[in-house]
This record gives sequence, structure tokens and C-alpha cells, in this order.
Amino acid sequence: MPTEPQEDATPVLQYFAFGVYQQMYCLICGADPETFNGGDPDIAYHLIRNSQNIAKDYWSADIEPYPAK
Repeated sequence: MPTEPQEDATPVLQYFAFGVYQQMYCLICGADPETFNGGDPDIAYHLIRNSQNIAKDYWSADIEPYPAK
């Protein structure tokens, strides 16, 4: 018997995208995707800042990117 989706449940696509993004982020930064240990904080900083700039410039996100180092 089918059940109704819960109102506060995370949509499947968002859950999948979160997992893919998390793995990609760890691999790019050099961190262990299982423990999140290690990795280069400078690469992480630039990756996050780039994502913030894309969201602001292309999708008009109401966000202020990290300041440039």
C-alpha cells in the first residue's frame, strides 16, 4: 500500500545532490569523504567562494561571498 510523503522529508533529488556534492567537495579538497579529515583549507576556501560568486552572479542569490584573501 503506497504511503503519503512526509511534509518535512528531504526530496530525493536534493538528498542525492547533497551526497554527490559532499563527495566531490572532499575529493577536490583532498579530504577523506568518510571522515572529512585532512584536505587543504585553502582549496576549500576558494571552492566555497567560487560557489558563492556563481550563486550571486548567475542566480541573484542574496549572499555575500567570503572576502578575497
